Amino acid sequence: MIYSFPKNILQKIILTLFLTITLQISFAQDTDSTSKIINFRGAASLTNNGFSFIPAFSLGKPAAIFNFNINGGKRFSFEPVFRFALKDGRSWSFI
Repeated sequence: MIYSFPKNILQKIILTLFLTITLQISFAQDTDSTSKIINFRGAASLTNNGFSFIPAFSLGKPAAIFNFNINGGKRFSFEPVFRFALKDGRSWSFI
């Protein structure tokens, strides 16, 4: 025995499927790959003794420390620390 749908229910199902597919296709949008935001931050500090959390990297003289943060999305982040001696401008350490 073959079951047959009533005519009005079959029309409603077809109309619902048609509208769902049409709306899904018409409102679909692709993300713009050129609009990625890259955050860049920086900070500078001066010390009078060149202290470092790692004792082997301590300078013992006045120094400048530059912290940078580059964040380019979910998985890319770069945070270098540049340290320079103030007396002669030579690099002290890069972490």
